[in-house]
Amino acid sequence: MSIPALGHAFGAWTLDRSPDCSNSGVQHRSCLRCGMTESESLNALGHSFGAWKVEQANPCTHEGQALRTCWICQTQEVRRIPAAGHVWSPWTELRNASCTEAGEQGRSCSICGQCVEAPLPATGHVYGSWEEQEPSCTEDGDRQRICASCGEWEYAVLSALGHSYAQWTVDVPATCTEEGLQSHHCSLCGETSDETVIVPLGHQYRPSSDAGSEETVVCQRCSQTEFSKRSQQLYPVLTMLNVLLAGGFALWIIPDVKTLLWYKRKKQAFLKKVGK
Repeated sequence: MSIPALGHAFGAWTLDRSPDCSNSGVQHRSCLRCGMTESESLNALGHSFGAWKVEQANPCTHEGQALRTCWICQTQEVRRIPAAGHVWSPWTELRNASCTEAGEQGRSCSICGQCVEAPLPATGHVYGSWEEQEPSCTEDGDRQRICASCGEWEYAVLSALGHSYAQWTVDVPATCTEEGLQSHHCSLCGETSDETVIVPLGHQYRPSSDAGSEETVVCQRCSQTEFSKRSQQLYPVLTMLNVLLAGGFALWIIPDVKTLLWYKRKKQAFLKKVGK
């Protein structure tokens, strides 16, 4: 009859190499009967880190790092910290800007306290409406306006318009026997230029009805009456007859009394005309 094996009777574990934070350890034990040895690996303990310690000169502009140390083995662990960038406050006006000069403004970072300044642009003039002095044909005008912020005036010249002459204007109409005048008139100011003489128009006769032996013509413009050509041709003949009669040379007898009376009237008119 077989007798079952007794099995090992191991003693206590004996530590061969202690584990640390990053390396495993080893232990063994032996059988008290047969002396066989059994080994076992011990897991690494792992680090026991303390709190993170940040090392960064300027978190807004410079990259930094955080450190922590294992209190068992003094191993350090490092972590990179990127720059966060500034956290700026709103702009504050440090020096007022005027219409023509820049001012100054500033702001600060709420993290690192850095301050920056920047120019504040000039506001520019705020002008009101133009007040104008109208130009004339020969003189310049002007216009001006004032800035509501600083009171500065702005001026601008309005050039003279120059004359604007219309067509010829008859200032004094010509008559049949007298000269007239015409000129150019400026439509803006009424000034005249280029005064020119208008020659007399001359009579424009129309025949009138016969009145006995006196045929006359009348000017259609001025109504002046003149003897017709036939009457003017007959007058020198009658004048010669008057000379002959005055000298006592009666060469013929005038049978027509009516014609003689007509001659007499013509003679009186002629003497009156020549001043006798």
